[in-house]
Amino acid sequence: MGIVEETRALIRSEGSGALSPTVVPCFPASGFAADVTETRVELTSRGDRVPWTLWQSQDVQNGGLVIFQYDLGGCIDSEHRATVKQLLGRGLSVATVDWPLHGQRHSPKLSARLLDATKVSEGDPNGAGLVRYLVEQSALDLRRGLDWTTHQTQIRTERIALLGCGWAAPLMGLLAAVDQRAAVLALYGEPTPPAGRLPDLLEVVAASSIDSMLWLTSDLADPDSSAWAEALRRNCPGEFQAEVQAGGRVDSLEDASAHRVHRFIADALG
Repeated sequence: MGIVEETRALIRSEGSGALSPTVVPCFPASGFAADVTETRVELTSRGDRVPWTLWQSQDVQNGGLVIFQYDLGGCIDSEHRATVKQLLGRGLSVATVDWPLHGQRHSPKLSARLLDATKVSEGDPNGAGLVRYLVEQSALDLRRGLDWTTHQTQIRTERIALLGCGWAAPLMGLLAAVDQRAAVLALYGEPTPPAGRLPDLLEVVAASSIDSMLWLTSDLADPDSSAWAEALRRNCPGEFQAEVQAGGRVDSLEDASAHRVHRFIADALG
């Protein structure tokens, strides 16, 4: 069974149980403009506690919701708040969760094992299974958070945007494949990071129903990047754009590229 079918089966088995044991709003949000509310929601997902964080501005028109997922190793309380601020400035609401075994979900034993599993050879079935679990569980966690937002807020969630970098690129593609609300997909960094343990981005994008996708890479003149761009174009069910990222970095957005990505998302959701 492919990872898209497996994840859909997990979603069906999870059902529509209790979504919100704990909700902690913070107004104003620390480090943000005075009109920004940060809401932390502790959700249940297959018995795990999932910290869903939602930022929304009270004084701007609701331009839609962006689910932003940072690269493996990051967490909610990190430098990625700069990206959240820029998206809020365009009239969008932003939400994210920590990856399993990261940030608030860190495990002294399993977190180290997970990081080792992303680096070892293909011959380690246990490591491969752990990484597959990581991605499937993350997609389920994000779905749970999106369902809570749909039921408990006035934010527009009938069409959402997904923004991911690095390891999060295949995860965002998987979420788009299992949730029809995902209409816009923006990715930066290499589409398939080393180790070959993540979902095939081409497969999950092809299974999605997104109508607009942007991929930023370091160098479209590079044969590998050019080949990836053409493959994504063929597999994307909607409009596809590939562009070079300012500064040539693939691990974070430079200012020019950040503005480009955020404008693309705002225009696509508008």
